[in-house]
Amino acid sequence: MSKILKPLFICFSIMLVSCSVNSPANDPNDSTLENTDRTLGQDKATIVKNQKVSFDSIIKCNGNNLFTFNEGHFYYPDYGCIYSDSNRFGDIQVFLFPKNNLFIPNKMSEFDSVVDDVNALTLNEIKNNFEIFVRVIDKSDLVFTKDLDSPYYIKDNPKKLVYYFDGTWKLINTKEDIDQDPFKFYVNFAKSNNKGSNKINSEEVYKAKDIEDATKAATEIYPKQPMYGTIEAFTFNGLLSLQEIKKDLPKDQFEIFTFDVNADDIDDLVVSRINDDNDFFQGNELYVLTRDKSGKYTLSLSTQSYTTETGWSLSNILPRRDYSGFIISTQYSTGRSEYTFYYTVENGKWYIANASTEGSIATGEEYYCIDHNKSSIDDFITLIGSYPTEADELVRNCPLPPTKYTVKTDQAEILNEKFKSRSKPNYYIKGDLIEAVDQNEDWVKVAYKEGTKFGWIDKRDLSPISD
Repeated sequence: MSKILKPLFICFSIMLVSCSVNSPANDPNDSTLENTDRTLGQDKATIVKNQKVSFDSIIKCNGNNLFTFNEGHFYYPDYGCIYSDSNRFGDIQVFLFPKNNLFIPNKMSEFDSVVDDVNALTLNEIKNNFEIFVRVIDKSDLVFTKDLDSPYYIKDNPKKLVYYFDGTWKLINTKEDIDQDPFKFYVNFAKSNNKGSNKINSEEVYKAKDIEDATKAATEIYPKQPMYGTIEAFTFNGLLSLQEIKKDLPKDQFEIFTFDVNADDIDDLVVSRINDDNDFFQGNELYVLTRDKSGKYTLSLSTQSYTTETGWSLSNILPRRDYSGFIISTQYSTGRSEYTFYYTVENGKWYIANASTEGSIATGEEYYCIDHNKSSIDDFITLIGSYPTEADELVRNCPLPPTKYTVKTDQAEILNEKFKSRSKPNYYIKGDLIEAVDQNEDWVKVAYKEGTKFGWIDKRDLSPISD
């Protein structure tokens, strides 16, 4: 489990900034911001009426922050550009939307180089190549604390002002929260104000009824962008044969996993979008189709694989140990961070029974966090907030599972790599010592016959031994 600590989903950083006191009494539509020379921590509200504002000095956050890319835009990770001696406006987040394909990675291998190119741009080059939005949470809505990573935390329900650069900095009169979905905000703004780049500023995007339609329209405009993918509409209707399912699936965009998901001893299908050979994101749809005795399949679940964040892709899908559900693992592009989701079905209704994350902090110490709160598919959002955010607390409260076990039942059968019993079953007996090659909450993978074969053992047949 050699992983690196990555924010609990990329959007975690934005949510931290936008976790939300009422705004100053001044009318924001008739006001602006000023940088002052007052002592840090003693500033009053920085909204001042009838003065023009310029964010030029902090677009690059005075060189202290680096942009990263996610869902079609660049932004500052972690806490954004925080209130400080060099930023007296308040809490700032900058969103850059490319005007052309020049600064859009077409595949994962281009990601780092494109991000580096953007961070090397001058202020004028940024203005020429991007639509720029700045979200401001005023100093009056920040509370000083010396014990958190950020020296200020945000009060509940802060006033968020959004500025757009259109030759000059203009305050946008909007109730929409740009932090929640920056791309949707951008499309809606462009649609309402006839603004935005020539590519996005098109009738196809403007006439879109919602963000999903806008994304599909933008797919045609940017046919090779990972933020939009190469997603084609796909639905399962009625009873289908396996041949009909395979025939309709877009070529090289899906993978089919075959095993029992509803404990009726009949193999079913879990169908997931995948990245292509260039690690190009193609969507995150996930479908479960159950098979009847006639060999026909019907749709049981339509959900997602939690790979929408840039850099994340499907790692594997495995059956649950009772064959009532499935396990889906996602992996970050570096191969050193993982999330795992445990789906279960009860009386025809699907739930996420568990969810886990694993990785390591900067010092190399590893962690493994598991959330056992069962929730319906509709209620489950992300793992955000489930685990500690301080590195030392994360390692302390999320210890790694043991790698050594003893068999506690009379026999512990070793299933093959398709989780099937072999014609001549292989098994360990009570008291045998085994070492895990891989594992999750349901299964332990082992090597046997001098490492020439691998298989899976139900974890309930084993007792952990402290490493």
